[in-house]
Parts: sequence; structure tokens; C-alpha cells
Amino acid sequence: MADSPVESRPSNATAGTNGLAHANWLALTAGFANSQLFALTAFFGAIAAAVASFQKLRESLQISIWQCGVLVLALLIILFFAHTLPALRDKWRKNRLGQITGSTKPGYFQLAPREDEETFKRADGKHDEVLKWLRQPQRRVLYLTGSSGAGKSSMLAAWVLPKLEREGVKVIRLRGYQDPARALEEELKRPGVVWKRSSPPITGLSQLFERACERALPTRILVVFDQFEEFLILQEKGPQRAKFVEFLIAQAGLRAVGSTILLVFRAEYDGFIANLNLPAPMYGRNLQKVSAFTQRDAQNFLTASGLKIQEQLLAEVLREAAEVEQTRGLIRPVTLNLCGLVLSRFATGLPHSFRPGRLIRGFVHEAIFQRGVGDASPILLRKLISDQVTNRPSSIDQLAKGTRLTPRQAQGAMFKLGDPERGIVRALDPDYRIWEIAHDFLVPMIDSILARWNVPPWRRVRPWLPVVYLATVLAVFAYGSRPPYSDLDPIAQLSSLGWTKVLVKARAPRDAPPLDVFPGLGGIKYYLLSFENWVPPLKSQRALSRVPDPFVVTLDNVPSFDSVRVGDWSGLSNLRAMSISGSGSGRFDISAARSLPKSLTWLSIYNSWVTNDEIQDLPRSLTRLDLSNDDLLTDVGLKDLPKSLTSLNISGDDQITNKGLKFLPKSLTSLNISLDDGITDEGLKSLPLTVHVTR
Repeated sequence: MADSPVESRPSNATAGTNGLAHANWLALTAGFANSQLFALTAFFGAIAAAVASFQKLRESLQISIWQCGVLVLALLIILFFAHTLPALRDKWRKNRLGQITGSTKPGYFQLAPREDEETFKRADGKHDEVLKWLRQPQRRVLYLTGSSGAGKSSMLAAWVLPKLEREGVKVIRLRGYQDPARALEEELKRPGVVWKRSSPPITGLSQLFERACERALPTRILVVFDQFEEFLILQEKGPQRAKFVEFLIAQAGLRAVGSTILLVFRAEYDGFIANLNLPAPMYGRNLQKVSAFTQRDAQNFLTASGLKIQEQLLAEVLREAAEVEQTRGLIRPVTLNLCGLVLSRFATGLPHSFRPGRLIRGFVHEAIFQRGVGDASPILLRKLISDQVTNRPSSIDQLAKGTRLTPRQAQGAMFKLGDPERGIVRALDPDYRIWEIAHDFLVPMIDSILARWNVPPWRRVRPWLPVVYLATVLAVFAYGSRPPYSDLDPIAQLSSLGWTKVLVKARAPRDAPPLDVFPGLGGIKYYLLSFENWVPPLKSQRALSRVPDPFVVTLDNVPSFDSVRVGDWSGLSNLRAMSISGSGSGRFDISAARSLPKSLTWLSIYNSWVTNDEIQDLPRSLTRLDLSNDDLLTDVGLKDLPKSLTSLNISGDDQITNKGLKFLPKSLTSLNISLDDGITDEGLKSLPLTVHVTR
């Protein structure tokens, strides 16, 4: 029977108290770990650890106390200026971002669409023309086009739509390419838009829209789909697209004119309308185009701001603005606003970074990497750009996710980027929780600037500096606790590492008798061998380099030549001979043999598969070589044998024939070889040397 819940766990009150205590403890711990006090504590703790460890090192290396002090101080200074100070500065900057609040009220020049009806006025009068067109629509589906930044959204938000709403028109303004049909349906059904309470139970968007139009009489409904190009390019297929296109086609086929649907998109996407099987655009009837300003209107727009701009500077700015545009002689309002934002800060003259010719891009670059936000803004702005390089609104929580910023700090960064002097982002809600790039004209420019930006390598490495420093301190402490390496007997150390030693009983190498394993090789004081299938530890290389007298090494049944790390043996000046036998499990790579020391005169590679190409990797100082039982060596490989060889063993090498004997070194005096299908007695008779034949 299960235990009673009362007996098996504490009460809810007790559990809640314990959980709250644990949460408070974790919060206090996390707060201390991220505080400046912890950074300073860790730094001074590092000082204490460094002093203790380097004191050990000083005793081991026998250096003076001032030399040890210089070592400690140098490392601590590097750590402080490379990690501690930048970390404290970044922490201070992040805290400052969290303290930034307020609003982003635009002035005369602004990049976001204008919404102030009182101050709005276009120099070309296009706003009055569009208003008149929408007051008397001739078709159910209308098109409003213009280049990006020509002022379509500002004209609607600040002039046309407010006036129509005061005249009784029910304006529904939507944006969103994912499912516009659903967005319109939800907006029509929302209480207060058309019906005071709930809408009638109607299925089908066309039927719902028609019923809403009847309900709105004697007034009418105007549905505005802003930035409709997002739907055209991003919603290429799927049921959402098919449903909305079917609705538009049905509405375009109606003769009754009253309520209308206005599609607002950039002029370069005019051709996409034909792909939707909608009525062709006809200027003045179902189409209006918003053009850029002429240079005269552009100059009037800038001078109407009240700025006192030098005449030459104004001419240079207008010239650059005209060069940015694709249409000769016309300048878009968004381009003028970009120039105006800079001119409003530097009306008497521009600093070097904003010289004419790179004014617009320089302004955007400066806004992104401005002081106090330059580390956070590239990361945050990338989240406001979609994969198709279009505007992507995001909440503060979405912006902070995956970064080292809190939502409050991310919001502070948005306030800095959206301040009236720069205004490259804007908030979409009164609480400043949802943000987007201020204008779609800026999106590709910001994307191209961010594409060239990367986190500097030093900033990537900097967080790891304390770990490296701690590892260094621990390594120094461990090394300093051991006796000096030079005091250890190398033979004794090799024995402790697993080597088997055979000491030749002789007072000096010249008195040592020949070894059985290397017949005829004298003057050897030490013979070191390994167990079968044993790979020497890496530490043994250093001990071998300190063996004071000539020695030889034997390694049996090793898995590969590289596994014994012979590439590290180039400094073994007392190594005279080496014998290595493979395990016979496959080809035996000997490319590392080129690093063997020049003092080596005898090499035996037994039971191995050495290729012709690898023969040239053998040390050129060899006088004796054993390559017996090699199934890959052929006649061609004999060409690259060391020219100093006096003794060669190639018995059991099945690929050698009489033709290869002519490639043997002329210095050779002794040859061990096997008679098989390729080697015959006749071929051996011509050799002027001693031949030992295995039959």
C-alpha cells in the first residue's frame, strides 16, 4: 500500500516556504555572480592564487623574488586590462541601457511613417489627389503604388485616412502576409468595428464582408492592406494565399461600388497583380501612383524645416540624394528625411564621417554603432530583418531571447536607436513592447551593413581568459610542487613510465659488448624495449632525450608507426638503432620516419607494409635497414633507398624481381633476400656483394 501523502512529503505551505527560500538563495547567488563586487573579488582572489603558485615556481626554478614578482604582476595586469576592466565596462553599459525610458517623439525629419495630420503636407499636393480619389471610388479593388520611401504610408496615416474617418468611413487598416484573409475576418467580427456586439454566424469571407458592407450603410467600409508586397513575395503558395486571392477576385468582379479594398504596395511589384488574375491597373480609375519629389520640391521640403543650411552644403546634400535615387531628377521623401536628420545635427558643417557622397550610409552606420549601444544593436537589429530582407516586427522578449540582455536592456537599446535624432527603429504599440525598423527603405541598407560586421576575435576570446588564467595558475602550482626535472635520472624515469631496460654491463660505451638484437653494433650502453602492443607515453620523449649515452630501442607489435610518436624523436642525438615491428593488421604508414634523428644508423621495420612512396621518408643517414616481410614494396621503391646503406634485408618481399636489383645502392655490401617467382639465382650472380638467400 502506498504511503500517505501527508507522511511522504511536506505540506503545501512548508513546500512553498522551502521553494521560496531556495529561489531567494539562487537569486542572491546569481545576483552576486553577475555583480561588480564579484568581479573585483575574483580579481583579488586571482592575485592571492597567483602569489601562492608562483612562490612554488620560484623555489623550483631558483629565480629571485623580484623576478617572480614581475611574472605575477605582468600576468595580472594583462588579465585586468584584457578581461576585468572590459567586463566591468560592459556591465556598466548594459545597466545604463536598462535605465533608458521615455518615448520616441519624432520631429520635422523622421523615417517612420508620419501620423500628425496638423503638420503633414506634401509639396507636390499628391495627398489631396489621393483623398479625392478614395472619396469617389470607381472600382471595388484599388491599387496605391509608389517606390519605397515615396510617402505612401505617411500620406494615408497622417492625411487621407483620418479625414475619411471623420467623414464616417469605417477604416480597417491591416498588415500581415501570413494569413490576410483570417486577419480581415477577425477584424470584421471584432465587437465595435461593424457590429456593436457579436457578428452573425456566417462562414466564408466574401459573405461576411458583404454582410458587413450592408451593416455599415449608409456609410461604407475601406479596407487598407499596407505593404501588400510582403504577401506577393513571401506568400507564394498555400491555402492561405489561395483563400485570400479567391476573395479579392470575387470582390473585383462586383459592379456595386461603395465599400472598397485598397492594396498598397511598391511600384516594382506591379507585375505581380497580373499573376493574381486581378483587374489590370488603370491610372485614375483603380490606380494611383505616389511619386518622389522633384529637386525643387525637395529643396522646399528641406528649407521648410526652419534649418539654416549653408547654400553649398544644401546643394551637395541634394546632389548626393539624387545620386542615391534610381529615377533621375526625383528624390524620395525618406531620402530627404535621412539627409535632414543629419543636417539638423550639423547644420553649419558635417564631420569627416558624414562627408557628402556617403552621408546617408554614414548616418545609418553611425546610428547602429553609436556609443553605448554599439555592442547590442547589431544583434538586436538582425532579429528585425526576415530571411527575405523585409521588415519583421518583434517584441522585446523576442529581441532579448538568446542574447545576454534582459528585456529591459533590449528595450533601452531600442529607445537609443529610435530617439528623435536617429529614428532608425520605431515602436508599434503605446507600451513600446513591439518594435520594427522605421522604414522598409532602411532594411536592405541595414542588412548590408550588418553583413560586414562580425564580433571581433578578441571579444570572442575574452570570456575564456579567466579559464586560461586559472589553468595556468594550477599548472604552475602543480609543476612547482615537483622536484626540478633535471634532477631525475632518465633511465629511472623511463622505468617508471613502463619501459623495460637492459643495462649493458660496461664502464663506458666503448667497452660494451655487441647486442644480440643488433648483431655487430657496438658501443651501446643502454637497450630499451617495450612490451607487446604497448605504445610509449608522451612523457617518455623528454626522458629519452636526456639519456646520456648511446642507446637502442625496440618496439614490438605496435598498431602503427605514427602511434609511437617518432615524429617527436628528432632531438634524440644518442639514438643509434631502432627496431619496430607492426601488428600485421594492415598497411604500416612510415611517413613520420623523416623526423628520426641523423644519429640513427640502423632501422628495422619488420612485418610491415611499406609503399614505394614512403621509402624516401627514411633517414638518409642509415647504414643498415631491415624491410623484411613487406608485401607492397616493388622494384621502383628500391631507387629511393638511402645511398649510405651497407646492409639491407628484404627477405619475404614478394614484389621484388631481378629487374629491381640494379637499383640497389652501390655502397651495399650485404643483402638478405628470398628466392621466389621474381628473384632467381641468375639474377643474384651479377651482384658484387655478399648475398644471404632464404629459400
